[in-house]
Amino acid sequence: MTISASLTHTRHRGFDLLRALAIYMVMQIHTGEFEYIAPDGTVLHTAGSWAVGWTNSLLRVCVPLFVMITGFFLFP
Repeated sequence: MTISASLTHTRHRGFDLLRALAIYMVMQIHTGEFEYIAPDGTVLHTAGSWAVGWTNSLLRVCVPLFVMITGFFLFP
């Protein structure tokens, strides 16, 4: 029994690493919110909250990154 060429899959290790990085970025975005949002819902204005806010803003590239990786595998 032979496996046709269309059924064989090759791993893209670079994309696997990129996905793992994007997953970490999503976790960082969701957990970082606790550093600049007070329990009553107001925004904190401290040096640490400022840095976390900028970092979270820069890490938001992870969502388009997931879309681009998915698009690469959807189109032949």
